[in-house]
Amino acid sequence: MIEGYLKNRESLKGVALLLDCRHTPTAQDKQMYQWLIHYQVPTVIVATKIDKLSNNQWSKQQGVIKKSLSLTPGQQIIPFSAETGRGKDELLLLLDSWVNE
Repeated sequence: MIEGYLKNRESLKGVALLLDCRHTPTAQDKQMYQWLIHYQVPTVIVATKIDKLSNNQWSKQQGVIKKSLSLTPGQQIIPFSAETGRGKDELLLLLDSWVNE
């Protein structure tokens, strides 16, 4: 069902793949990312709960995410916190650019 929506939805401009930055991406996260890349759907990785990690921890976890998902060169990761607002403006700008392109 989700595959049909993502594959055939003409108005779909992109996908924000939400990942909890404290954990290694799951098998489903990996599968979804590979599917999005295969079908050339513009994708941004949104690493949620960034306020729970120190800068050093985030640096290490960012590497884990990149390696686990086999991120393509230039793939954007936005560290995001609903609590502090970190990454909100960056994400909104990206979403706005998708909608208004």
